[in-house]
Amino acid sequence: MGSSTTSTWKKYLFKGVLYLSRMQNQRSCLAFLVVFTITLCLVLHWQMSQNFLEDEYFVDAVKCPACYGTSACQRFRRNEYQLHSYSQFRMFDLVNHKNVHYGAHMEVRSVVFKKLASNSELREFDDKVCAQAKMHRGCDVSSAIFKSNFGQVIYSHQLERSHIAETNDLVRCPSQRLLDRIYEMYPERQSDGFLSRHNKIQLITTLALNPEPIMLQIFPQSEGWPFPQYLGACGRFVIEERVGTPLYSFLDATWQTRLSLAHQVLKIADKFTDNDLGYALYPTDITFDNLAVSEEEEVFFIDAENIVVVDREQIRLDGALGWEARVEALAFECEENQYCLSFSPDDLYDLCNHYFSDHNYYAFVHGLFGKQNPSYQNGLLHSIPHDVPDGDRLQRLLNECLHPSVAEGRYDAFPELLGLVGRLDGYYQGGAGVKQQEF
Repeated sequence: MGSSTTSTWKKYLFKGVLYLSRMQNQRSCLAFLVVFTITLCLVLHWQMSQNFLEDEYFVDAVKCPACYGTSACQRFRRNEYQLHSYSQFRMFDLVNHKNVHYGAHMEVRSVVFKKLASNSELREFDDKVCAQAKMHRGCDVSSAIFKSNFGQVIYSHQLERSHIAETNDLVRCPSQRLLDRIYEMYPERQSDGFLSRHNKIQLITTLALNPEPIMLQIFPQSEGWPFPQYLGACGRFVIEERVGTPLYSFLDATWQTRLSLAHQVLKIADKFTDNDLGYALYPTDITFDNLAVSEEEEVFFIDAENIVVVDREQIRLDGALGWEARVEALAFECEENQYCLSFSPDDLYDLCNHYFSDHNYYAFVHGLFGKQNPSYQNGLLHSIPHDVPDGDRLQRLLNECLHPSVAEGRYDAFPELLGLVGRLDGYYQGGAGVKQQEF
């Protein structure tokens, strides 16, 4: 009897201890959650109250002149620019692989801050600079870059081919006229307009890492080019105008809206191919993500990193054998009905050495109007209404630009397509029944 009572007592004692232990664990978990939540709120509140753009280590201004420029640094320090949304919180930098941040100027104008490269790409560049300067990995690149190959530019009063060595698509086909334009229009310079040693290093650093800011500078929006406005740089941050909504957001818009946007896209392709400056701009990456639409429904090309610039005027003046031959774009190593803009070395040679190329006629229609893009199965002009004047002809011209039925077919089909879409746009903008005789 005594043994049974003792056993029962032990059992209840064990249950009591277990219960108290669980209560203690629950209290500990609850206390941890409370402390963690309070700490997280304090950290987030602190980060929202900070303007990290004032931090020269955050924007990598300490690495200048191995940077993009310093024209905006004073504005950063005066707190004229602010980060918005998730860009305020540093924890999101872990997943922000493209290093793109959003913000505003004086809380009014929306802007984009870009580091123009991933963290690994920036580290690779710094390691290259240190290695060329025969210094240890992790060296001070702000001084090492003068001893590297990039430092050769400081001894010249112009940009030369030896300075750039085909570092990217912008200078893949370099003419001296193009290099002079880059050098002369580079805005990150002293107040007297002189390009100092540091300015030259900043220019060559930008070309080496990502030529997008240079594209925005030498083909500026103020001269009618469909690029965002370049607003300055501080350290390894550049500031660009934030244009608006990505083009893919309009794939389900009304036919009239899509027609208007399509007209603008085709005009961009035409301007990139033939313009008064005598340069052809051949994008090697055309997707709906690379174009955006402003509040005024104006289309802009917002990713200018991968654009081959060809000096057509220089090609004409050189008059090399076969310079007038018409080059046709072909899908290199692309499966049938697959969205692809790969290039062989021969393709790049043809772009660099021929006055005429239908590359843009193919690339823009293929990337934005065709059905080959796996991310966006419907092109911009999908579902043509049955009552559209010359709707059958419109579809035929789109197909001809995608898959020409005759040699050099795009050279005739694209201008005809541009003209037809322009007339249709005017027709719908003017209201149904207006000027239908034009078709």
